[in-house]
Amino acid sequence: MTTTTLPASAAHYGGASPAFLRRRAFWNRVSTHILLLAAVTSVLVTVGIVYVLISESIPFFREVKLWDFLTDTQWTPVFEDAHFGVMTLVSATVTVAGIALAVAIPAGLILAIYLSEFASPRVRETIKPFLELLEGVPTVVYGFFALLLVTPLLLLAVFRAVYTEVNARIQTAALGLAQGAPVAALSPDEGVLADGPNQTAGMKAWDLWREEIRQSDGW
Repeated sequence: MTTTTLPASAAHYGGASPAFLRRRAFWNRVSTHILLLAAVTSVLVTVGIVYVLISESIPFFREVKLWDFLTDTQWTPVFEDAHFGVMTLVSATVTVAGIALAVAIPAGLILAIYLSEFASPRVRETIKPFLELLEGVPTVVYGFFALLLVTPLLLLAVFRAVYTEVNARIQTAALGLAQGAPVAALSPDEGVLADGPNQTAGMKAWDLWREEIRQSDGW
């Protein structure tokens, strides 16, 4: 009776043939080079972006003083009397971020608490996939939707006119609602329920005990 002895590498893969092992090694090398190329490309793209920013900034700051750029309150690059004050852009960014956070944090936390403490498992498992889908929608889509649909309806129904300042605030609030979806989707699993059912029950018992003491002492 003839006994066939397999190579150690073939025995490691359950008796695979040498041809299979050669193909496996070849595709491993190909995938390694592809991943290396992707990593190098991302680094080169980042370096290119930094180079373009620096190369374009040097001629700009030869024409515009750095102090004027940082302190000027006007941004009118296409006007005859051009101004390049970045403070206008910074203040608008801070305003948008502040209003969006003021809307996103309460809305997201309220929905997260509802999903984790009050909603039934069926309702939770139904709503969460939709919230996770909303996470993938770019915020510019929400702003565009608010600009074309939400803003005109609210302005005509509430203010009976068009106000640019209110228009911007409505779009920012829509952006806040968009950011509230990720908070609501992640909080039930990673935040509100992170302590587990035993800790949650203990906190509820502690609150009930404190309430009983208040009532017994006549607070």
